[in-house]
Amino acid sequence: MHPVTPGVKPGCQGHCTSYGMYCRNGGKCVEKYNGYSCDCTATAYDGPFCTKDVGGFFEAGTLVRYNFLSEAAAANQDARFLAQPLTAQEVNLTGEAVAFSFSTSNTPAILLYVSSKTQDYLALVLRQNGTLQVRYNLGGLKEPFTIDVDQRNLANGQPHTINMSRSNRTITIQLDHYPPVSYSLPEASNTHFNLVKTLFLGKVFVQF
Repeated sequence: MHPVTPGVKPGCQGHCTSYGMYCRNGGKCVEKYNGYSCDCTATAYDGPFCTKDVGGFFEAGTLVRYNFLSEAAAANQDARFLAQPLTAQEVNLTGEAVAFSFSTSNTPAILLYVSSKTQDYLALVLRQNGTLQVRYNLGGLKEPFTIDVDQRNLANGQPHTINMSRSNRTITIQLDHYPPVSYSLPEASNTHFNLVKTLFLGKVFVQF
C-alpha cells in the first residue's frame, strides 16, 4: 500500500515541462511554486525569456578582454608549474561551448580569440571576403586546424548567430538558422586546450 495524501493527485510534471521551451537561447527553466522563471545567467541574453540581446558597439581598434586568471594567480601557477606537475583539473579542458551574435561591415575581423599559457588557441574570424573561419591550435599539428564554415559574406551589416561546441575531437557549429554541422579534428591533433588564459572579443593584435 502506498500512502495517499488527500487533495494531491499523482502525475504532476511541473511548469517547465509545458513552458520550458519559452526559455530561449540556452536559458534554464526554473520551477516555482506557482509558475516558472528563466535563468539567463549562462547566456548572452537577458529578459524574462532570455531573448533580449546583451551586447556592445565596438569602434575600430577596440576590444573586450577577459582574463581567466588574475596576474597573481597566473604567477602562482607558473611557480607551481616549475615546482611540480599541474593537476588534471588544470590542464584537461577537452571541450568548449561558444554562443554569440554579431553584426559588422568590416573585414578582416577577429570575432573571438581565446589564448592560453601554451601555444593553444581558438579563433573565430571573418576573412577578407566576409566568410567565417574557425581556427583551432591544440598541438600535435604543424599548422592550426581550420574550418571554412560557410561561403556567404557575413560582413553585410546584418545580425548573425554562432553556436559552437567541441567535445574531444568533435566540433559542432551552427550558423544562424541553418542545421548544425559537425567536423573532426585530425587524429594527430591533441584534444586538450591547455591552460586557458584570456578571452578577447573584437580586434586582436595577433599574427595568424
